[in-house]
Formats: sequence, C-alpha cells, structure tokens
Amino acid sequence: MSTTAAPYGIIPIQLVGGGQSTAGVRQYKLLSNTTTGFYYGDIVNIGAGVATPVTATPTTTRNGNTPWGIFVGCSFYDANGQPQYKQYLPANGYTTYSGYGDILLSVMDDPFMTMQIQATGSVANTDIGKKAALTGFSAGSVTTGNSKVSLDQSTIATTNTLAVTIIAIAPGPNNAAGDTYTDVWVRWNQNVHAYNNILGV
Repeated sequence: MSTTAAPYGIIPIQLVGGGQSTAGVRQYKLLSNTTTGFYYGDIVNIGAGVATPVTATPTTTRNGNTPWGIFVGCSFYDANGQPQYKQYLPANGYTTYSGYGDILLSVMDDPFMTMQIQATGSVANTDIGKKAALTGFSAGSVTTGNSKVSLDQSTIATTNTLAVTIIAIAPGPNNAAGDTYTDVWVRWNQNVHAYNNILGV
C-alpha cells in the first residue's frame, strides 16, 4: 500500500489512447542559466525559446508555469569532451557545463500523455474524473535525481482551471484507492498544456 510520502515527480506512462511513452520525447537546447535545477519528472516551460523549470502549479492561464512537457533527462559534454547523460541537471547547470558544449534537455512534450504521480493524501475511486492542482516544485533530490512534484490532494474538485484530471488509480500491487498517499494516473486538463492553449508566448 502507498503509506509513505515519497513523491517522484510526474512519470509519463503512455498516450491517453495507449501507445509507447517515448513517442513524444524531444530535445531542447538550454540557452540560459536557471537557479532551479531540472529533475526527472519536473514540468518544463518554454517561453520565447528559453526552457525553465515550472515553479508553481499550472492552470489554464498562459504564463511561465504553463507546461511544455516533462523533463526526462539531459545530455552535455564534460571538460574532457566526453558525452554525459544525466537524470537531472543541478541549479546553475548552464554556468557549470555550457562551456563544454550544448546542454540538451529531453522533454516529453506530448499534450495527451497519461502520467503517474503520487498524491499528498488519500484519493478515492470517486475522485476519478475530478481535477487537482500540483505542488512540491523546486525541491528535487540530488540523491535520486527525481523531482518531488506531487498531486495536491487537498485541491481535488470539479474546478475546470486546475492543472490535471485524475483518470485512474495507478495499477500495481502496492497501490490502491484510499491509500494514505495514493499513486494516480492523470492527464493535463483542457487548455493547460502549451500546445492546447490558444495563446502564444
């Protein structure tokens, strides 16, 4: 059972209608420094071509917290010219690594992705179909390389401007509806993802 609060960010699972989760991975060049790191499962915003980690829950309002996709790793060259592949990029990573070559962020940017996330509390079967905000930004782990973004259980409601829609209780032997920290499957709520928002940047 999910009885321990151990958020791991957002994990892309599959397309909403099924299909491989690798279909929507694209690489974006990091063009400037960020004082917040990119951790596996973090939400990435791209505004005017510049990638930044999202620092607050997205809504249907287009701004610097609008999701472009989910960060799933990065690559760059080290001081010896050797390619490096990492699960996370620490804060100020551009300053640290950009002198050796391009820093490329791998981002799962499909707006119709099914994603798994841990909730901050118990989620019931009756919550399927409802909306929720996200929390736990700017708090990734340098030990695991994972994000700590989670679903804010206290916000579950029918409010149409919230970040995600709960579409299922995540399957698995160690998770069930009503668990203390339920793992759930979600998708972006309508108009939240940048590709589905009518406004440009």
